[in-house]
Amino acid sequence: MVAPASRLNPPGKLAAMDVLSYPVLVDPAPAVARWRLQRRRVVWRVVSLVISVLVWAVIWWLNQANLWPGFWWVVGISLGITVAFLVGSIVGLVLARRTVNALHEGLALGVGRDGIFLDGPVPWSAIRAFLVKPPRRGRSATLVVVSKAGTWRTLPLQWLDQTPAAVDNAVRALSGNRLGLDLAPIDRNISVEQQLQLVAP
Repeated sequence: MVAPASRLNPPGKLAAMDVLSYPVLVDPAPAVARWRLQRRRVVWRVVSLVISVLVWAVIWWLNQANLWPGFWWVVGISLGITVAFLVGSIVGLVLARRTVNALHEGLALGVGRDGIFLDGPVPWSAIRAFLVKPPRRGRSATLVVVSKAGTWRTLPLQWLDQTPAAVDNAVRALSGNRLGLDLAPIDRNISVEQQLQLVAP
C-alpha cells in the first residue's frame, strides 16, 4: 500500500531524480484510533450480551411457571440481534487491525521536480493522471496514480500526514501544473472508471 523505507534509495539513474522535494509521510494515528474504537465497541457488545442474558434469565426464573406464549421466540430474537451486532463489531475490529498492521511510519509519497516516489521513483512523463477514489463503507478516500502504461498505484488519503489539498498543491507546483488532484469526486461520488474517461490517454 505504501513504499517501505528499505526502498527509498533506488540504484542507477533513477536515484538522481528529484522526487523528494515534498515528502508526504504516513500518519498511523487515524488507523490506530479506529482500531481502538472498534475494540471498545467489541467490549461493549460483550457486556451488553452478558447483561441481556442475565436479564432474560431473571425474567425466566421469576415467571417460569407462567411464561407467556412466544417467550422463547422473543428471547431468541433479542439475543440474536445482540449477537449479530457483536459479530459485526468483531469483523470491524479484525479489519481495523489489518489496516494498522499494513501501515508503517515513514515515507508514503515523495513529490519532486522530476516526478514522484511511490513504490519507486516515477517521472512525470510516465504518469497519466492522479485520480481520487471516493470512500466506501467507512474506508478512506484513495489516491489512485495511473501510469501511461496502464498500471495503477493506490494510497489511502486518510493515512497521510498532509491534506489532499496540500498534496494537490505540491503536485501542481512541482509538475509545472501538468498534473493535479481533482478532489471533486470525493463529494460527487464519481468512480475512478468514470474519471478515466475524462482523462487523455
